[in-house]
Amino acid sequence: MEYKGISSIVKEGEVIKSDRHTYTVKEILNMGLTNTYLAENEYSKEVIIKQFRHRGRKFIEKQREIYKFLKNIHKKDRDFSYYIEYVYEQFVFKGYLFEIKKKIYGENLEDYLYENALTFKERVDIAREISKIIFILHKNGLIHTDLKLEQFIKQKNIIKLIDFSNVIIPVKKIVMPAGTPGWKSPEHVKKEIITKKSDIFTLGLMVYTVLTGGYHPFYTSIENGTYERDILNITPPSLSSMSSKIPAEISDTLQRCFSLNQNDRPDAIELYRALNGFYPHLLYGDNKVFIYTPHFRFDSKNALRLFHNRLYASFVYSPHFSIHKKDGKYFIKHEEIPREENGKKYFRAKLNNRHFDYKELKDGDEIRIGKLAFMFKRGLL
Repeated sequence: MEYKGISSIVKEGEVIKSDRHTYTVKEILNMGLTNTYLAENEYSKEVIIKQFRHRGRKFIEKQREIYKFLKNIHKKDRDFSYYIEYVYEQFVFKGYLFEIKKKIYGENLEDYLYENALTFKERVDIAREISKIIFILHKNGLIHTDLKLEQFIKQKNIIKLIDFSNVIIPVKKIVMPAGTPGWKSPEHVKKEIITKKSDIFTLGLMVYTVLTGGYHPFYTSIENGTYERDILNITPPSLSSMSSKIPAEISDTLQRCFSLNQNDRPDAIELYRALNGFYPHLLYGDNKVFIYTPHFRFDSKNALRLFHNRLYASFVYSPHFSIHKKDGKYFIKHEEIPREENGKKYFRAKLNNRHFDYKELKDGDEIRIGKLAFMFKRGLL
């Protein structure tokens, strides 16, 4: 079947050519403001093709600038490359701009959230990952402007963010804002300048929805068609008011995302760190132990293993230690087999800059492993 009109110019089985490759369309996935297709190149490798509907010269030039900017970040930032979709190439075909993207196997977060019976810990994990991704975006000078759960693809062990057609890149003076009904910020509604804190408002909506198991904080407003009015006049109920199990410190940080004053909204990294506070409650109840690191990358990949494996940490670069509670006190035990050099035993892990075998932990104690510094805290930060 061939689809006609300005929004579609290709059909299943049609060949699309760039200067580098030839792509054969296998399936039309979506038709709308942009069309997406499943295709394969001349080497039978499956890719996703995105076709932009707008044909204006300035629009195409701006999209190409965005593509180059993102590609450059992919080369420099390992975290960005890990969490952000990769675009192989852009080219004009039959007067339309096409984008060839790496196929991501998974389902969008909105479907994943509603179709699976997730545990609360699984929802917290997802909320943290979303916050981390937005931090990475903002750190690299990007404002997404069109965030929503369906823009995140959940794979087996990772979440990826897609679709950067409507980003703002201040350093490049590129302004291509958009907004989806139900996910817009107050600045979108009032037609004010969109900033990073506009993304934070939408991030708050997504985190709230994820943590509540799919309840959008303005669900009724969306159903009644009053969303754009209500976000300027109504504050959604805090999570701590809905459940006594939600720590007030975390709930308050999330609630600040919905402030009409952009300056009152937290940064993505602040929300991310607040969400970390869930783990002691999930695993230890009133016996709260919190070990964290200020290093963002290591915090996500290593420190949380303490919580996944309860009071035992096994790091990729071999040091092992465990934490024990005895008579209301906490003790750290080094469990790595010592390595001998010049007849001396050598441990890589240190407590307060000294090697240890077994020692009592106090608030503020630093655990060092190579260049990593973890701080021991009882209770939430």
